[in-house]
Amino acid sequence: MSLFNSTFCYLSPVNNAGVSVIGIMEFIPMDIARNVLETNFFGTMRMMTAVIPHMKSRMEGQVVNISSVSGLIGLPFEEHYTASKCAVEGFSEAMAPTLEKFNIRFDIYGNEKRNIIVKKLGL
Repeated sequence: MSLFNSTFCYLSPVNNAGVSVIGIMEFIPMDIARNVLETNFFGTMRMMTAVIPHMKSRMEGQVVNISSVSGLIGLPFEEHYTASKCAVEGFSEAMAPTLEKFNIRFDIYGNEKRNIIVKKLGL
């Protein structure tokens, strides 16, 4: 199935991947830690790499990345998940201005707690 439909309509990809591991950081095997980052961050990056060239050629688009309160505030015993969601936030924020001239918009959404924190911090 193509992400693009005919010559005038596109679908906005939603990056909603999320896996986590909870535990004491030094006891979590490296392959499990890598899996969290591979899924949450690199999965998001792969999706964006696949669709952005098409959006650039059309001079329009929207990417929706789902984050978490962990993208703003580190949660104890969820360090790997926090790192992956911080990476999604930072990557999205860094990409947004470079793609603005192509009329491509980035939206980062998280749970309601994240939205309240963003509002309170003025982010």
